[in-house]
Amino acid sequence: VPGLSFNSTTRQLTGTPTTAGTHSMTYTVRDADGDASTLRFTITVQAGGGDDSDTQWTTGQTITSMPTGFWFGSVGGSVFFRGSGGIVLITFGNGGWVEYSSRRWTCASAGGCDIRDRELLRGTIVETAAP
Repeated sequence: VPGLSFNSTTRQLTGTPTTAGTHSMTYTVRDADGDASTLRFTITVQAGGGDDSDTQWTTGQTITSMPTGFWFGSVGGSVFFRGSGGIVLITFGNGGWVEYSSRRWTCASAGGCDIRDRELLRGTIVETAAP
């Protein structure tokens, strides 16, 4: 996928896709004996987006634009960070937000929002460019 790269050491696909369309991918692993297992999948990249677009995340989704591991950003409203073992739990009150780098994530749920290691456990998060 143009704009993405795969790190075989960390086994992570990172980057920002630059070309809209459906892209086929194949991931193959081999053990010490030479046995292999292959996973084939597609990634669909929609046109538009960029840092100026808003993205809405809902319960059960992984907020892929958030950093991983232990991190802390600027906050506004009711936001609590808790970290343990390299995992971050963020609890937001409605309207609470956190900024990191050039992005802002705001809770848009009356009952609040919870994120654990980028997984949205409860609520709706709206991602925007940081002002």
